[in-house]
Amino acid sequence: MRTTGVVIAEVWRDDHGRQASLARLLKSIDVRPVDQRLGQDAGTLLGRAQAKDPADATVVAVASTGDRILTSDPRDIRRLVAASRRAIHVVAC
Repeated sequence: MRTTGVVIAEVWRDDHGRQASLARLLKSIDVRPVDQRLGQDAGTLLGRAQAKDPADATVVAVASTGDRILTSDPRDIRRLVAASRRAIHVVAC
């Protein structure tokens, strides 16, 4: 499993105890830093897809062909996947 640091920031802000579960799960996840290259790739995707969520764009940017992206917002992720021009499966959860 793979994600980016900005996605961790979105989830971590919950103050109802989910951080403990997330912290355990993160031990099994490859968390990618959002550096200049990833930021540029995500920005390009945002422009192509006419989308606005940089966190979603970073997730798509680190995904590889054949990967699955689990999301509660499949519509926006699918737009970004289409803009990436890669075969990435979007799974609504």
